[in-house]
Amino acid sequence: TGSSGVTGTVDLLRDKIADLEESVGNAFTVWKTRADPMGVQKYMAKVAANSGLVELQFRKQQLAATELVEALGKVSSSDPGAGLRSLAADSGQAVSATQLLRMS
Repeated sequence: TGSSGVTGTVDLLRDKIADLEESVGNAFTVWKTRADPMGVQKYMAKVAANSGLVELQFRKQQLAATELVEALGKVSSSDPGAGLRSLAADSGQAVSATQLLRMS
């Protein structure tokens, strides 16, 4: 489904995830509500929903990897501790000295 690398633009990935969530929701709605005596259309909707879920999980992992790469790019090589403290402040998470030592 177009997995052209691990990293990408964060905003584009968030847009793609939102689109996927909507399309997966629509596919599940069709699967659950459509009257289909033979079961073929329901089966196709179920396959579409499940494949959408797989791609959605991939895109969420891709977004996390991209954000991590961007965050690591912010860490200054001259003072990794300062960069990590800044990164922790940006993310709103408290970081202990032990965690800073492990991360650096």
